[in-house]
Amino acid sequence: LTKDKIDNPNFLPIDTAKKFIAGLLGLAGEGLEFLKGKAEAAKKDITTRVEAIKAVLDATEPFLHFLAHQVNPFSPWTEKNPLPVEIDGNEKKEIKNDIEELFNEWGDERVEELNNGSPMNANEMSQLNKKINSDKPDASDDNYTGDVFDAKYQSARMTLNNVGNPKAFKGNIKKNKDGSYTPTAIEDNYVFEGDMDASAPGAPKIIKALIDNEIIQNAIKKSGLDYPYRKDASDIPVEEWKYILNKNMPIKLNLQSILDFPS
Repeated sequence: LTKDKIDNPNFLPIDTAKKFIAGLLGLAGEGLEFLKGKAEAAKKDITTRVEAIKAVLDATEPFLHFLAHQVNPFSPWTEKNPLPVEIDGNEKKEIKNDIEELFNEWGDERVEELNNGSPMNANEMSQLNKKINSDKPDASDDNYTGDVFDAKYQSARMTLNNVGNPKAFKGNIKKNKDGSYTPTAIEDNYVFEGDMDASAPGAPKIIKALIDNEIIQNAIKKSGLDYPYRKDASDIPVEEWKYILNKNMPIKLNLQSILDFPS
């Protein structure tokens, strides 16, 4: 990546991000498309955990946009224009049902306040994340290791993880004909706290290789979206922790399906 390209508003960093990752992984040409194809083919194997495959596929595109967002000062993804994110349809439905249960508990007046921009309080945030970012009951019963594969909603954990935006439901709640309320989307920031947070295989190496240089670090500082990234995931004293900066990327996780729209 050169400074000329980074400063060029016509530069398409998502393409370079793809090629960059392919190079890091030792792949040729359309390396990521090759991996996607293999993942899709693996669905035919009845011994493969389909949920895990879907989660990886769902997470690929947001991660690529995150990498491009880091190096592009003209990135289109802002709080007013968050990156649209899609996940597995079954997960969408179940997450929506979980949140509807919370809305019933919080009451109509409070839900209307949230839709109008009132921030969730700490207890509401905790309830939300316990609902949609919990581990499945049989998390230790499979042969897969890692935080992602233990999740009840694997696609959501690889894209949304814990919701950190108190105004995640602003303008994203619909009142149904029966008077009940349903979430249409969740708005949050896609960002990593460090190597441990970027838990997908190879992700920490890719992130640090892309952003750990003076030009990119200065650009991230100027963006106003900077967030500290801990470089060393090992268990060392706090005073020895080493940080660089990565850049918040606003996202909007869609919870609607085609069946939710009137004909």
